[in-house]
Amino acid sequence: NLIFKFYTPQHGSIYIDNKDISNYNTNSLYSNLTYVPQETILLHSTIYNNIKIAKPDATDEEIYNAAKKAELHNFIESLEYKYDTIVGERGIKLSGGQRQRIALARIFLRDSKIVIFDEATSSLDNNTEFKIQKNINKYFDVILKISNGTICDEENVAVAVLNNANLTTEHKQSYISALRTTITSIKEIADSSLWSSLLDADIVQYSECNIMDCFNAVKLNESVISYINRCDVDLDFSKTEYDKDAKEKLFDSVVICNDIDNSNYRQILVSLNFSYDTFDIAEISDDKITILIDTNIIRMTADNLKFMRENYPNQTFYYIRNSIEKYIDIVDETLFSQEELLEILTWDISDKLKIRLLELSDGEISIIGKNYSPAVCLHILNNNFAKSDLPDLFSSFEQWDNFIQAKIFDYAIRHIASIIDDPNSVSQKLINNLLHSERVNRDEKIDLFIAIIPVLCEDSIKGILPLLNLTDYLKIFDTRSRPKFEINDENEKLLVAFKKAGMIDNYKESSEKEGYYKITRHKPAVKALPQELL
Repeated sequence: NLIFKFYTPQHGSIYIDNKDISNYNTNSLYSNLTYVPQETILLHSTIYNNIKIAKPDATDEEIYNAAKKAELHNFIESLEYKYDTIVGERGIKLSGGQRQRIALARIFLRDSKIVIFDEATSSLDNNTEFKIQKNINKYFDVILKISNGTICDEENVAVAVLNNANLTTEHKQSYISALRTTITSIKEIADSSLWSSLLDADIVQYSECNIMDCFNAVKLNESVISYINRCDVDLDFSKTEYDKDAKEKLFDSVVICNDIDNSNYRQILVSLNFSYDTFDIAEISDDKITILIDTNIIRMTADNLKFMRENYPNQTFYYIRNSIEKYIDIVDETLFSQEELLEILTWDISDKLKIRLLELSDGEISIIGKNYSPAVCLHILNNNFAKSDLPDLFSSFEQWDNFIQAKIFDYAIRHIASIIDDPNSVSQKLINNLLHSERVNRDEKIDLFIAIIPVLCEDSIKGILPLLNLTDYLKIFDTRSRPKFEINDENEKLLVAFKKAGMIDNYKESSEKEGYYKITRHKPAVKALPQELL
């Protein structure tokens, strides 16, 4: 009634060739439609006229051919008056099957672009139905021709057609190409060789059951993958009643399929709810591996860690980070990787986890330029100290907290000779601590003091001399005094240093006091007299 515009839709629209039927001229619309009801309406006239009513200007040959296609011609020829036989009021002289064959003949004669069948073969007699089934492929040629590439059968009719054993596969494939009816359950179609075509035609309802049934029949072929990728519903296989083995086989096949889009790939695998304690599948794309890691499908095990390192090196750190606590639980001396440790030390995870991993390392680790926490730095300085860090540690002494400074100070005492050799890059605070420390012997302090004299101001030197019990050297700075220093190695080193620093002019053995040095100061510069006074 809606298609023939007997009623106007209150909601929605009906389209033919992408055009709303409300925009079609009624006469133009009717000229392209043929409706075949369950009960064929016949006039109280001849068979000829009842067929010709479908096309008033039809020739005799066209009418006879239409009758032949409807398996009606031979019956008509057997009658006394043949095509001129009167059918009676409403076709009362004909059987129900014969009346419906006249309706089919009308279809063939009219040759409309759109034919609407209302179970038009429901009243065919057994003999006629047998003949139609026998010649079903001929009828289908006509049906496909008049369908103009679009068939909108009810689902039960479509299933019956596709399950018709007498219909050739070629006709079924053509039917599928024209069919616009959604098939709810693909397993209702007995011939699974047709399933890929149904999927490609995009007329199979998206569902977990259809995916499972297709996989069981044809695996993940190109048609099934395209069907999955078009699927726009949330997939949840946990609610399906297929056995565990069938689901696991689908799971394994989906895991290795790089062509399924990531969203459906994730949905399917998560809802199937399997995982790998031993994962040994290579050549999966990086985006898919990321999903397998994110969903914990690749469990953190010793075997999986080894496999990921070998086959997915670019994803190994991501894999570890996703299960860092489990990783630290399973890593032992045989699994330990220094490279992984150095990367993990940069992550925002607890110091407790980092230190547990550090305990497996006996290699040197630099802390310079890193943002390691004080606790991690202290552990490294105690257990994984990199000697190459010494210059930076000595120069940046003030920047560390008290615990780290204490450890740096320990290393400074052990390596004080290197500090004496090059004190200029060492923190002043560290040098002061060394000069004040009782753990540094007098000779080392004297040598350190001598090493830094060139960069010290007079006040700084005056401040250090009492620390070293060298108060006699304060007299050097008092021009009124004439200090003398006992001749020994220590004083000789000090006097040489003062001379090099330009604080004294020279020193020599005193003629006035045996066994002592005396110093000579620089003579004050004499200003030249102006030329006019000379």
